Amino acid sequence: MASLLRSLLSPIITLSLFVLANNFFITFLSVSLNSQGVSTSLIGALHSINYAGFMFGALKSESIIRRVGHIRAFAAFACLNMSTYLVHGMFSFPVTWLAMRFCAGFTIATMFVVVESWLLSKSSRNTRGVILSIYMITLYTSQGASQYIIDIVDIMTSMPFVVAALLCSLSILPLTITRTPAPELEKAEPISLRSLLRISPFGVISCMMSGYIISTIYSFVPIFAQEKFLSVSLVMSVTIAGGFLLQWPIGKLSDIFDRRKVLTILCWAMLFPALFIIVLPSVPFLILPLSFLFGGLCFSINPVSVTQVCDHIETQHITGATSMLFVVYGFGAILGPLTTPFFVKHISPAAPYISISLGAVLLGILGLYTLKHRKPIPPEEKQDFIRSTGTSSVSYEMNPNVETPEDQNK
Repeated sequence: MASLLRSLLSPIITLSLFVLANNFFITFLSVSLNSQGVSTSLIGALHSINYAGFMFGALKSESIIRRVGHIRAFAAFACLNMSTYLVHGMFSFPVTWLAMRFCAGFTIATMFVVVESWLLSKSSRNTRGVILSIYMITLYTSQGASQYIIDIVDIMTSMPFVVAALLCSLSILPLTITRTPAPELEKAEPISLRSLLRISPFGVISCMMSGYIISTIYSFVPIFAQEKFLSVSLVMSVTIAGGFLLQWPIGKLSDIFDRRKVLTILCWAMLFPALFIIVLPSVPFLILPLSFLFGGLCFSINPVSVTQVCDHIETQHITGATSMLFVVYGFGAILGPLTTPFFVKHISPAAPYISISLGAVLLGILGLYTLKHRKPIPPEEKQDFIRSTGTSSVSYEMNPNVETPEDQNK
């Protein structure tokens, strides 16, 4: 185990550094542009195109990595990612911003695939659970910690751009100086979207809606906190913490009960913390516990929906299915920041919670319809819960119950 942990040290340090940079910059962008009076429509478009770049990068990155190798791919795309932060700070043209956010999304997706496939290559069926736990702890801790960088830099200066670029540049070092050999990247054949919709329409649509919800949280909850004079870093970090800590118990419940029921209950339960956040006074002792619960419910939709789809698929085809589900998730993530500005402009700063609530209601209605008209899968045919980060399709393969292409070749 000690040798395993040593082999994981470089990619884990790399992961923590570039996640600190990326998630800090996402929050900073929303808060900074809102302070400058930039329209929420443009803010939403910037985040949306970032997710478009992320989805496109996740689709194309594996072929690039196979061609040039993990270390060179990471170094190249980390340099590009670093340059997007600096160029963003140098120019004030919306077209330039949009181009940089697309490029940033593409590069960060490739960086995630490098790290996740590296970790996957060091795992076996017996160690994947441990490695996935280490990965998720590092990811969510870094995402939460990144929010506090907002409190220590002046967002009206060039310092945030420099800090993000610095963290990203430092992330190159651990992988490039490691003595651990770079892994091979196996290719999985994706399953068509039509096949997945025929197998489990509710699971696929839930996966898309989870992308819509998560992108809305990252893009507009910081603006809500800023408008309500709350600590942006505290609200965001507590929401992320809820997403991490409640994902496991909710997942275990979905192993015991019909996953469609769990998904449907999640959708309707999400309305309660959202409604209270909208109507209650914006004071920390009320908002923070509600944000924790809200984050836990929202972040759990993706892994439960992915597992719901995979319940209907043979184990050896799960990797291909999750690749397509990640595309579905990415499509939803593009839509979230595009639609939420309408609610910000015409209703209130609590728009992200209103937008998410409407999506949850639609998904909840579909869940009730599905429960009534489609038979549940027999308990003996259910897969174990697949924990998810929503960062790339490779992260799904780190689950012990997923059969990877490497497993199939053994």
